[in-house]
Amino acid sequence: MLERALSLTDRTAEILRDRIANGEFAPGDRLPSTTVLARDFGVSLGVIREALSRLKHDGLIESVQGAGSFVSKRGSQRAFRLDRYKDRDAVTLTYTFELREAIEGNAARLAATYRNQESLQKLWRSFEALDEAIASQNSAQPHDQDFHRAIMKATGNPMFADLWDFLDQNIRSSVEAGRKHSASVTSLRHQAQDEHRKILEAIEAGDPAAAEEAARFHVRQATKRLALPEIDRKWDLQDQL
Repeated sequence: MLERALSLTDRTAEILRDRIANGEFAPGDRLPSTTVLARDFGVSLGVIREALSRLKHDGLIESVQGAGSFVSKRGSQRAFRLDRYKDRDAVTLTYTFELREAIEGNAARLAATYRNQESLQKLWRSFEALDEAIASQNSAQPHDQDFHRAIMKATGNPMFADLWDFLDQNIRSSVEAGRKHSASVTSLRHQAQDEHRKILEAIEAGDPAAAEEAARFHVRQATKRLALPEIDRKWDLQDQL
């Protein structure tokens, strides 16, 4: 049986994904029934159904009405998943924040280019709510999430908001301890809010270059506040071939 300390759905999906990748279930093969899988994994039918749903979303399996689930003949994973990185260690988080810098920098640039009155109002509301939470020493995390998501929405491209939700969901638990540390130091909370203000003001001013730089700077500073390590990229040339 699976360890209860882990997410059963995540772990079940991961094991099935690995079995497909290593050829235990080949393209076109029918997977065991949900009842058999539930028995083999020692989990509920609900866990199995959710795990299969994730594999279907990734393009790894296909459902045939009345026949069951089959490994996709395309044999490839369509969706990008951070949960493929099993060890949520500091190095993995550093890679994630590098990705965030690229995404948030470009999102801020687009937001400064395409923002309208409605999107600016949402940005200011979320910023002010964040300001109030910091001043009253309440939890600022939900307002911080709202602020960053409002930037994504201001791009006018719905894919940015969807990608932000995905990233935030997958790194939230990993950085929570660091955020609590930052929240316990008043100067750090105000430092982060000053960075938010610079992003917002650049977007409002319609200055794409300044907005991008402010957003990238904010993510880099967040990386420092979490005390994430620098990554040694001294790979052997043969490893790159």
